[in-house]
This record gives sequence, C-alpha cells and structure tokens, in this order.
Amino acid sequence: MDSSSNEIIHQWGSYIRVYKDGRVERFFGTDKVPSSINSTDGVSTKDVLIAPEIDVSARIFIPASTINSGHKLPLLIYFHGGGFRVGSPFCATYHNYVTSLVTAASVVAVSIDYRLAPEYLVPTCHEDSWVALKWVASHSNGEGPEEWIRDYAHFGQVFLAGDSGGANIAHDLAARAGIENLNGVKLTGLCLVHPYFGSKDSVDESWNFVSPTTSGLDDFRYNPAADSRMASLGCTRVLICLAEKDVLRQRGLFYYETLRKSGWGGEVEIVETEGEGHVGDANGEEFDGVSVEEQHDQSKNNGDTAIESDEGRSMSGKDNPSNRTTVKVYQRRKPLVNGGTIRLYQLLVIEFHISS
Repeated sequence: MDSSSNEIIHQWGSYIRVYKDGRVERFFGTDKVPSSINSTDGVSTKDVLIAPEIDVSARIFIPASTINSGHKLPLLIYFHGGGFRVGSPFCATYHNYVTSLVTAASVVAVSIDYRLAPEYLVPTCHEDSWVALKWVASHSNGEGPEEWIRDYAHFGQVFLAGDSGGANIAHDLAARAGIENLNGVKLTGLCLVHPYFGSKDSVDESWNFVSPTTSGLDDFRYNPAADSRMASLGCTRVLICLAEKDVLRQRGLFYYETLRKSGWGGEVEIVETEGEGHVGDANGEEFDGVSVEEQHDQSKNNGDTAIESDEGRSMSGKDNPSNRTTVKVYQRRKPLVNGGTIRLYQLLVIEFHISS
C-alpha cells in the first residue's frame, strides 16, 4: 500500500480524520438509536425520508401522550452541531438531547439530517436544510405526507434551533425565510446555542476546509456583518445562548451586535452560563481550529464584550433609542441539565417563547 494513502490532511479533535486518498473516518455521530413508538421515556419517534435524491431525512419526536389526543403542540425544527462534518439526529447524543427537549417543553420536534463535509461541502448542509424546512412547511395547510406533522404540529408556533454549526444553519434559514416564501409559514423564534460564525478579522482554517470556495470575510454565511438579510430576519424573537469559557463566545456577541444594529425590529435575549465551554465540552478538544486554552484566555477578557450581564438584569430599546430591538440579558449560574456533552440550554427558549 502506498504510504501516502495514510497521510492525514485534516483532523478535527477526536471527531473526524480525513486522509489524502479521500478516506474519511468519523468517530462521533455514527451510532444510531432506533426510533420507537412506545419508548419508556414517554417520547415517540419515527424517521422520515424527505428528499431521497439527495439523502435528506429527519427524526420526528412527539410526546407519546399526544398521539390520538387531537392536540397540537408548538413545532421545533432542530439542526445538530458538529462543525458541518459530524453528527446526526439519530446518534445517541442528539437523540437523547432532543428527546429531553420534547419531554420538558411539550413540543413536536423535527431533527434534520443533512449531508456533511468534506464529502459535501458548505453550503450543501444549508441547502439540504432549506429543502427540509420547506418540506415541513408543506404540511401547514393540512397537506403534506407525514401525519404526525399534519395532526400534531401547531404552525402558529414554529421555532428553529441549533447548536454550533447547526446554529449557523438555523440562522441562515431564518434569514432566508424573511425574504422567500415558506408556504405561508411565519417563524416565531430562533434559538442559537453557542453559534458558530466567523471572527471580525480572520477566517478559520476549519471554515476554509468545509467551504474552500468561500469569499472569506465577505461570506454572509461566515460573517453576520456581511449578511444583508439581517434586517429582514424572518422571525420575531431570537435567543442566543453563550458559555463563559467558549472560544466562540465573542462571536456570539458579535452576532448580537450585528443583529441589534441591523434595524431588525424583533426581540433578542442572551443567556450565558458560567464555567462552561463550547456546547458543554471541557475535554481539551479543539473546536474549529481554536484550542480550549484559548477559550480560557478569551473568556477572561470581558473588556471586549459590549454587554454587561448581571443576574436578571434587562436591557431595552431605550438604551439605544435609534433601535427598536428589545434585549433581555440573563446570566445563569449553572447549566439546566448536566448530561453528556450537550447542555439543555434550549429549554430556556421553549419556556420563554411559549410562556410569553
């Protein structure tokens, strides 16, 4: 065997390894939890094939008590993280995560399985997810092929959410929904958990890998400030979840500042958890080419942040009379749930939107 075939051209922590000969080894997200109608956790799941020609599918989650009840519940459409390279709605991490969301918040959830880089480079994952979102929206008038969505999803309460790279995708779809028709469906909210966007002045090695044709800082999927769609974001509420020791914390704040200055007229809320790293990970792994050591260094530099977060303190549009955005800033001392590598920050978005 040619020794060059074992040459590694890309490795992202302990999650994925790509070889010069084109082989790809993934070490996360390849397991599959079977779907179940009568699960002991009280949530029923089924898998659906949305677009067989591009291999886009999803897992649907509903509270088991909802079946045959005649009740409709808010709809959460979820996009998993994994740096656009790993992850799946069917793996234990995300299956258990979304199951917990459905249990705690009493929602119908559709978790999208999109194609991954490097086999399918960005923006394939965004385009796949848009196809999936339109498929879900096709059920809004009592039509569409999937009875669980037709019978149990309330299309007056539709939320998009995602973590890390999945948050990037969720934003892109919400922005697109603001300028394109989504079968008449209007999004209510968007939840970005530890969102992955670019920095203000450089392009990550990982982004160059998953999107080799990128225009860099002018790439609207990488740089929120380059996204002309921000002012017309297609929802009325946004929740941004940050973590104190996350290397992407400043980028989440940069997204907030960009949204606030864009002229968008909705309401945005920021929640920050102390002592946590990216998506609850404190294993010393690298995320998008930046190490956890750098996370700790950056988290100490609070002078870079435009937000002063006090427990329960609120900021409103009157702090910036030229902007209509209402801002609520909270600092939560502990994660909502300790379990696996994913924290259930998103329970907050469900509680916030549905209770208000």
